[in-house]
Amino acid sequence: MANNLATFLYEDVPVREMLFDGHPDLLLTTLRDLLGALPPGTVPDISLPPWEGFGWFVERNESLTYDGTFQMGTGTDNRINTGVMRQWNNAPQVPNYRGICGQVRGSAGEVWPPMGRNLDSFPPLNLFLPDLCSAISLRHEREFTVHGLDGELWVGDARNFDNGHTIPETECQCTSPVDQCPFYRPGVLDVSECKFGAPLVVSYPHFYLAHPSYRTAVTGMNPDRSKHEFRFALHPFSGIPMTANGRIQYNMHLRDNGLVLFQGVPDIIIPAFWIEQRMVLTENIADDLKVS
Repeated sequence: MANNLATFLYEDVPVREMLFDGHPDLLLTTLRDLLGALPPGTVPDISLPPWEGFGWFVERNESLTYDGTFQMGTGTDNRINTGVMRQWNNAPQVPNYRGICGQVRGSAGEVWPPMGRNLDSFPPLNLFLPDLCSAISLRHEREFTVHGLDGELWVGDARNFDNGHTIPETECQCTSPVDQCPFYRPGVLDVSECKFGAPLVVSYPHFYLAHPSYRTAVTGMNPDRSKHEFRFALHPFSGIPMTANGRIQYNMHLRDNGLVLFQGVPDIIIPAFWIEQRMVLTENIADDLKVS
């Protein structure tokens, strides 16, 4: 764990502390004490985690509020509004990204508008991910079958982490001043403003579809589409999800930031871990949908 009040740049920490329990962090404790000692009206606008110590998913387990408050359409006015996100945490736009990149849009994943039958083409799916404070776009790939039920498969492509390099409308993914964009090479998304200013970026696992420089900078990266692609299958007629493989990698941007502890540190994106959120439609529900 990097800590500018520590003696060493890295520290061995139990996995449970790093993920869920949180590890005591002298930097956070000291900073919180300093801010608390300042006179009213002189406290700088610094966002700190509400919990003690550092952990990727502290207070997430069994929480009803960790992902925030979602406001979405019920479809009572029009079926095309079923499950469509309107606001997140009481706002239609997040402050972390400019323009469309900060719009609260798409679905949260559980409910989708019915698309009808016999469609000649399928539009992209927008999936809002609270961990990214933004939505990703999934491109239609092909037909898909689960338990004999026919559906359609969408996948995540390079657009979601392009940073404006090849797709102009993704320039708003850059959180740096406009004259410094694009800041990152394609393949990662800066989520630091979504995570209390921590130097965090996300990508597909093993830097799948990312610029080769990310993979060559570290060892052990072996991107494989079958293992690392972000996939989502839907029964278009009903709007019911059939299967999902939500795969995202969490990385830390390590660099020399002027502090003594970081002197000589290379500018590098270090993978921390990647997760996969999976679901598959049960056979009973699939059978019900076949006769609907």
